[in-house]
Amino acid sequence: MAPLAGECHAGIFEILPSKLSWAPGKLEQSSLLEQGQHPSKQRVLSALELCSVSKPTESPESQGLAGAGGSYQVSHYSQEACGRAFGPLNFAQTIRFCNRLDTELKSNDPLELLVLATPSQNPEARANSAVLLGAYLIFRLGWSVEQVTKALPEEGDLSFACSWSRLDRQENKRHMRALHCWQGLKIAQQNGWVSSLCCEDASHADLIVSGWERMALTYDASWLVPGMVIICADPTTTVCVTQIPTLFQNYGLPSRRPCGVSNQRPRDLLSPCRKT
Repeated sequence: MAPLAGECHAGIFEILPSKLSWAPGKLEQSSLLEQGQHPSKQRVLSALELCSVSKPTESPESQGLAGAGGSYQVSHYSQEACGRAFGPLNFAQTIRFCNRLDTELKSNDPLELLVLATPSQNPEARANSAVLLGAYLIFRLGWSVEQVTKALPEEGDLSFACSWSRLDRQENKRHMRALHCWQGLKIAQQNGWVSSLCCEDASHADLIVSGWERMALTYDASWLVPGMVIICADPTTTVCVTQIPTLFQNYGLPSRRPCGVSNQRPRDLLSPCRKT
């Protein structure tokens, strides 16, 4: 399904005619009313709340403005350690968003327009949400990057701070943009690394998310290309690194040990009592 025109009215972009619109910076219902929208014909959702495990209809007090799962996280690191970095959001959050948005669209009143919005004066939330919306359009509907860019003409150039960018130093020039994220997501979709089933089937989405989270927490690792290319942290600081060969076995591949890793566990290598 391709976008018809990506029409825009008062800063609200039509994504799927009569079904889905994008309203960056207009999360508050009052901002839509002021522009002549009709609340009886629309339902406004915070885009980032769709990343959360809990239901998006729960009160803001229980989830926070951006939703429990809508904040940037790096496994094993505190929020402060991330510095200026705020996104893009991780794989699990992306899959949750796609599945939840598909569920909302399926269950929505046919006469009611679903409006995805972000908080006002929050460019970080807007950039993260734009990438997520592009992921849904690519994974679920098979859109090209060009189609996404046409439907979201103001979002492709939204930029992200470099990872680990320190708050006590001048920020370096930003390079990654939402457009680059959409391009990467399209490559994953074209190569079959992610299928539309993760959007359509909640059980399948939960299985993918749990597998990703287990790898991140246990091995500090993640597949870039399933069964072929894996990326992980420094093996001398990953407690379960000696178990990584089992990941290859799970994909029917020969057992392999990462280059430079011995049979000793990392905690043995790093122990202050270890004999030299």
